Amino acid sequence: MLDADSLQTLATLETGAAPAGLAVRDGTLASADRDANQVSIFDTSTLELRHRIVVGERPYGPGFGPDGRLFVANVGTNNVTVIDPE
Repeated sequence: MLDADSLQTLATLETGAAPAGLAVRDGTLASADRDANQVSIFDTSTLELRHRIVVGERPYGPGFGPDGRLFVANVGTNNVTVIDPE
């Protein structure tokens, strides 16, 4: 078991306001930034921000489909945004 005292923060990624879910696939990290109405896309190797994409209101719970597309539920507008993360 890991000792909590031996753990350390490696990096902090700046998302939009109120991140409300993360999804990771093939070197890409997506953050649903709920209060910013956007999705932030990061490269997991470099931890650099690649894109900020405006979506519907209050995005939540991003998830990657089998083909690599990213799906984000927008609870404020009752719809789903489909994103090509590249």
